[in-house]
Amino acid sequence: MHYLNGDVKDADYERDMQLPFKTTTHYQVASVASILPAPITTVEPPVYNHLSEIVPANDIFISSEFLSAIWQPPKA
Repeated sequence: MHYLNGDVKDADYERDMQLPFKTTTHYQVASVASILPAPITTVEPPVYNHLSEIVPANDIFISSEFLSAIWQPPKA
């Protein structure tokens, strides 16, 4: 917290300035930031061909060929 208010010039200020990292003449600061772009991924939805097979919704449209394939008990 005391670094936010600046340096206090008191009686031993010259001695304080001899401490390491007290001035910028003793070190250099280098900062490198590399940000890579996020990979772009796309997901294509599956294509359904809804018109390839039409299933009748009403029993009237069921063909007789289908009905004859149903097992029927022998007639007495």
